[in-house]
Amino acid sequence: MNNLFANPDDPNMLEHIEERLSSGRTTCCQWNRRGNVLAAGTTKGTIVLWCFDTRAVVREFRNNNHSEERRRRRKENSPQSAAVGEEEEEEEEEVSFPIRCLCWRRDNRKIAAGDANGHVLIWDVLTGDLETRMTDIGTLNNIEFTKDFKALLFSPAGFKAPMFRAISKRSGTMWPDTVVPLPGGSLDEADVHGCPAILTRSGNFCVYATTGGGLCVARLKEDGEGAQMRRGWKLVQTIELVAKDAKMVKRLELSRDGKTLLVVSFSKCIVAFDVVGDVEDKKRNKEKEDLKNDDNNNDDTGLETTVLKNRRQFENEHSQSSWESACVAFDNKFVYAASSTASHEVHCWNLKTLELTRVLEGPNEAKGLIRSCYHPKRPLMIGVGANGIMYVWAKVYEESWTAFQPDFQELKENREYIEREDEFDIKDEEENNDGTRKEKKPNVTYLDDASSLTFADLKLWDTDLSAYWTDADEDVMHDLPVEVIVDYELQAQMEEKKKKWERKQALKAEKKKKEAEEKETEKNGGKGKEREDDGDENAKKQKMDDAKNEGRDGAAKMEEDDIINDDDKEKD
Repeated sequence: MNNLFANPDDPNMLEHIEERLSSGRTTCCQWNRRGNVLAAGTTKGTIVLWCFDTRAVVREFRNNNHSEERRRRRKENSPQSAAVGEEEEEEEEEVSFPIRCLCWRRDNRKIAAGDANGHVLIWDVLTGDLETRMTDIGTLNNIEFTKDFKALLFSPAGFKAPMFRAISKRSGTMWPDTVVPLPGGSLDEADVHGCPAILTRSGNFCVYATTGGGLCVARLKEDGEGAQMRRGWKLVQTIELVAKDAKMVKRLELSRDGKTLLVVSFSKCIVAFDVVGDVEDKKRNKEKEDLKNDDNNNDDTGLETTVLKNRRQFENEHSQSSWESACVAFDNKFVYAASSTASHEVHCWNLKTLELTRVLEGPNEAKGLIRSCYHPKRPLMIGVGANGIMYVWAKVYEESWTAFQPDFQELKENREYIEREDEFDIKDEEENNDGTRKEKKPNVTYLDDASSLTFADLKLWDTDLSAYWTDADEDVMHDLPVEVIVDYELQAQMEEKKKKWERKQALKAEKKKKEAEEKETEKNGGKGKEREDDGDENAKKQKMDDAKNEGRDGAAKMEEDDIINDDDKEKD
């Protein structure tokens, strides 16, 4: 990713960081509800989930069924090709189609994506399993979940009209396959072919465009109760959006709080509307009776309800190309727009004054931006370049030394400082310069009526963020749990290293044991030598004694022999 600066109040830039996806070039992206995970679709048919805080890939959803489906169709069309050989099937590469659009479900537990082959795929974010596959839908420009999560809103890119389709067979009776209401009572779907459609924040209104450059607003109608409930749509408002140079609407973008709608067309200007009357179902209890009376009093067209008001235009006189994408900042102060035909430029307008505040320039290697999405809770925007790289535009936070020392004064240029004569003299803290004693002030601040204070009275933020604090549904998954993926090759390598380390430790222990034995033998060897020397001396003494005794015995024997000889001689 390229991390660049995009705040209109500071022209500095952050360091250039680039990271390419190994699974293909990026085609589209979208933040989850909390803004900590970014889902990116690629040209290889995979969806990569980025943990934006750690800049790491936490999930990767792959669709490996395209090659199997291709083989099945080939066998059905030509049975002889099935017996040609198994080697061709093994060598055949997996067929993958680029992801054209994707969206998160409101509770962040499911992701729906449409590929270039006309398939709609729904993954479970927690387990990574492919739960649902819809075929023959057509190439889509946009996809979105309904408010009850049981159907999808499709915006085809070809000769098809925006339509609603149930996800499962059980919800098919509740959400029948219906096309959005046609404008002006027309019976020809060609008036809305290839036009984008989008749901409001509450899901009770559907805004879609027409081929003539207009906008239509339809309201959700519910007939029946329980299992017999049927859902449909009723046209309540039409707007002629056409400018002189506009031919067709490209995209519809809704702000985070759902109060601003941006219309991106082939015109040189971006049109914005205020969305009014779009509230959650919990707040509509008091208005149900009014809505019923409104339905009974209005005619079949029902064009008296006004949802889109206060039309505004954002335009750059020096730009000759049309816009490709646009988004609203999280604090609803600025509007950002980019073009795919021009260089890497992001135009920024003030949402209230409609003034062009800054034109941000990025690397020319992007060759224009095809998609853009703003972070839901941070001053940060993601732009997808035509080269398939995501560029991150963020705000630079400068260090403020006054936070460490309140009386510290920051100087743009150094200046000569004149020291006062008594500046560093030691003074009593309780005395003033004139020698009088200071009055002690208590550190506790007492409030006369603290119970009447509310959270809004604190005024911690200048902007209205009530939409974010009240945006809480049940069973919402904000964080992904840690998933341990076993790498068997690495595990085998680690086991070999462990065995090698154990053998090495065993050899070291054996070597130490031998050294200890040698030392012990050396100690015992010295005492043995002394004992051997003593034994040798004793042996020598014994030999000498034996020799002496032998000499004595020899002499005695000689004497005995002489005596015997003398006796014999006397006898003779």
